[in-house]
Amino acid sequence: MTEETETQHETAKRGAGFWAGVSLAIVMMLALGWYVSRNSETTVASAEDKTVDCAPIPDGKVWDGKKLVAAAATTPAKTGKSETSPAPSPETADWTPPIEAQFAGLGFGWMGLELSDNGVDVTGTAPGRQSRRLGFDIAQKAIQSADDGAHADLPIRNRMVLQEGRADWTGEIEASLHGIGYDWLDVSVLGDDAYIGGTAPNAAERDDGFRIASEAIARNPLFDGQANSINNRITLAGEDDGGAAVVADFMRDEVSDQTVESCNATFDRILDGRTIKFEVNSANITDENARLLDALSDTAKICVNDRGYVIEVSGHTDASGSTGANNRLSLERAQAVRQYLVRSGVNRDQLAAAGYGSIQLLPDLAANDKAHRRTEFNVTNPE
Repeated sequence: MTEETETQHETAKRGAGFWAGVSLAIVMMLALGWYVSRNSETTVASAEDKTVDCAPIPDGKVWDGKKLVAAAATTPAKTGKSETSPAPSPETADWTPPIEAQFAGLGFGWMGLELSDNGVDVTGTAPGRQSRRLGFDIAQKAIQSADDGAHADLPIRNRMVLQEGRADWTGEIEASLHGIGYDWLDVSVLGDDAYIGGTAPNAAERDDGFRIASEAIARNPLFDGQANSINNRITLAGEDDGGAAVVADFMRDEVSDQTVESCNATFDRILDGRTIKFEVNSANITDENARLLDALSDTAKICVNDRGYVIEVSGHTDASGSTGANNRLSLERAQAVRQYLVRSGVNRDQLAAAGYGSIQLLPDLAANDKAHRRTEFNVTNPE
């Protein structure tokens, strides 16, 4: 065999060995890949087949990676700013008695405080609307400043109610006035206003009685500084009181008796034999109506402001003159009376005015009889 032939033969043997090794390596790599893939799929399948029951971590516990352990108390980092403290619970301390003592010292001894889970209620029976408003203002200031403002963030609610019927203190003043010789005087209260009435034997007694009664009311701690006005309803013996005595009786009625029917009956009694007088062919009210209008206004305050009823003030004329002129005049006069009531303190939103001219003439009278010229009051319940 020649040298060249041997060399070729040797080269062929080495090539065959190289490729045999490469082939074996490829086979081993494929086998290893199959093995790894098979075990990986088994592991994933096993994980997917497993179900784990989860439960919430109880309060005060944490998971440390292996088991539940007690949570460590943490202290917030200091920021250099004062932390806002939560509003104190009203039930944590009995802090209300000193405030209630302040109420009494200011003449509001009828006012109190009641604590609840989410605030404080101002309670009591107020002698009038204005005293209720003023009392709540005082209570708010007192609560918010108590204990150096510790209760300033508490919700404060007005739970006061208005006194129904006649205030007790008026009876005490009236009894004292009777005891010193003014047995004809009577004292009443309506809302925020006091009324001094009765029939005086003469003008001097009338003036003295009103002065003494006014001073007694003004000094009373339940009324001092809380009243809108003290009104003189005293009349002289022998003169028309304009219906003041009728109103005084109505003020003393129980609330349950101050119905729509009793309001209408009171207006009818006041106007029995009386009528509001106007200037001729005008809606200007004459000065002689003062006492009558006061009585009508006082009754309207009870029926409208206190009881919540509505009133229609209606104007009427006789049949003389044109229909258009009569309708216009009757409406203007009704509006003038309504405006008087509003200026006297009656709620305007519950007062209406209507003019009927001559279409509602009184029965059994001539068409041009002056008695047809009248103003009437019709009370109804808005409900």
